Amino acid sequence: MRSLTLALLLALSAFGCQGLQPRAGGGETATVQEGWLSALLSTDPTLAPLHDQAGALRLQLLVSEVIESAEGGAPTLARDSFRLDAEYFYPASTVKLFAALGALEWLGEVSRGPESSPTTDSPLRIHPCFEDEELATEDPSNLDGGTITIGHEVRKLCIVSDNRAHNRLLGLIGHEGIHRRAWRAGFPTVRCLHRLSELRTPTENLRTPRIEIGADEGDWIEVPERTSPLRLDSAAWSGLQIGRGVKRGEAVTEGPMDFTGKNSVSLLDLQNAMISTVRPDIDLGIPGYRLRDDHRAFIVEALRQLPRESENPLYDPEKYTDDWVKFLLPGLREVTPAAALDVHDKVGLAYGFTIENAHVVDRESGRSFFITGCLHTNPNGILNDGVYGYDAVAFPFWKDLGRALARELLRPETRLEPSADPERP
Repeated sequence: MRSLTLALLLALSAFGCQGLQPRAGGGETATVQEGWLSALLSTDPTLAPLHDQAGALRLQLLVSEVIESAEGGAPTLARDSFRLDAEYFYPASTVKLFAALGALEWLGEVSRGPESSPTTDSPLRIHPCFEDEELATEDPSNLDGGTITIGHEVRKLCIVSDNRAHNRLLGLIGHEGIHRRAWRAGFPTVRCLHRLSELRTPTENLRTPRIEIGADEGDWIEVPERTSPLRLDSAAWSGLQIGRGVKRGEAVTEGPMDFTGKNSVSLLDLQNAMISTVRPDIDLGIPGYRLRDDHRAFIVEALRQLPRESENPLYDPEKYTDDWVKFLLPGLREVTPAAALDVHDKVGLAYGFTIENAHVVDRESGRSFFITGCLHTNPNGILNDGVYGYDAVAFPFWKDLGRALARELLRPETRLEPSADPERP
């Protein structure tokens, strides 16, 4: 197992960055510093090559260490970033978190309590919205009745990042609904402009279907078909022209792909959404989603669970490995025993982008941190050809970063040299 070198410790001390420092509390926990992460990347031999190419790789990172109060007060955050939101990145499946949270918030509004219908297990009837669709009422993967339910879709979305589950939950709350709920919760950069793995025109993506959900005594609550009045794009971001060519069919069209009409969100909003979901006791100075306690516990467990641990639905562990949607996990496990580790995670992968949004907890040491980041690997510069640097560059990077962060923030005693910073917790 590799350890951080003494050079890193000296570098941290040299420019006066004394580790990740906690804030005073309240909304100030959202304050972000810079410097510590850059030193970590630049002095670790496995991470330094990517640090040196950070601009070309669109590498951006945000780490927030949870500082628990010894006096039993509110926890605070020590936050540090590297190239935070420097340019556009395609968020891929990370935006699914907003669909899941929005659907559970909606469910809490229409039901009266944990014992009242509709519940996470109430059946859904999804009516066709387009000519190529049919009425959808069944889900064979649901071993409890074979119906489509909000709870089952949330679990599939979180545990294996199921695209259809996301589209169904997006359909429930609507194009306007997913944005209004995210913005009210304190995430103004969210742009969910299109479905995932379902080709629709921009106009079609404004439409969402009529959906019915089972309620008490055989009644059904109807959500009508809707067309969103919102006209949104991602034009506020820089760096929206990506690549040198786009493969369409068997031909490659020269010129970059324009991501103006693609989904977008800031790394800061992604991380704050995860923090406000799994650690609502941390004050970020934003409202967060208005979730019932049982609904919050439901999604937190789904974000943590490994595919092989799921009893409904069932997943083949040979296909859906432990790190299927937890890119950091292999590196984390080199430092922290698997039995002591909890990782609440929502990753993304598309167009050469890999995105991590994780909450990492070491139950033995009592330490925890949040890590959100993105990386773009596309050596030939062609999009849609399926030839990206995931296996050669991206996945090894996330593994190495997980190991480095675990040694710094979870198990600092695993370093080769003692920390030069006596104030570090």
